[in-house]
Amino acid sequence: MAENVKQIFIDNKQSFGSRRLADRLQKQGFAVGRFKTQRIMRELKLQVRYPKRFKVTTDSRHSEAVSLNRLDRQFKVSEPNRVWTLQGWAYVGVVIDLFSRQVVGWAIDDHMRTSLCIKTLQMAFWRCKPPPSLLHHSDLESRMPSTSGGDADETKLESKRQLLGGSALWV
Repeated sequence: MAENVKQIFIDNKQSFGSRRLADRLQKQGFAVGRFKTQRIMRELKLQVRYPKRFKVTTDSRHSEAVSLNRLDRQFKVSEPNRVWTLQGWAYVGVVIDLFSRQVVGWAIDDHMRTSLCIKTLQMAFWRCKPPPSLLHHSDLESRMPSTSGGDADETKLESKRQLLGGSALWV
């Protein structure tokens, strides 16, 4: 029976606790209850791993303009360099020099974790080789869309965001 418990547990992505395992074992004809299943799980050192909850990282409730879907699922194209597409999500990290207003570092990844920011800063350091006295400011409200609206820096970032397609993480 221990092998069956282990197999059911693994087949269900280690997400079944003693109640659900006992239910499955009973359906397979084993005379077992929740507490016996719990004891077997403890002996086999099986611990339930609950899947992470989905975390929303995009603010879809905004009044910003949304680009039209001009492709409209027409995937047959007559010549090269007429339509480019991206599979999945892409997040862009950008570092801008406040004096020149130029992008000095950027990175693209399929996630919005710390490594994206680190890659972005690494590119900026590699390209510009700044002095040790460099001040790096990171906006705490870094996920787009921007809500402040009037500032010239924000306008510059907004135009770059639209150029890059909308989804971006500003470092």
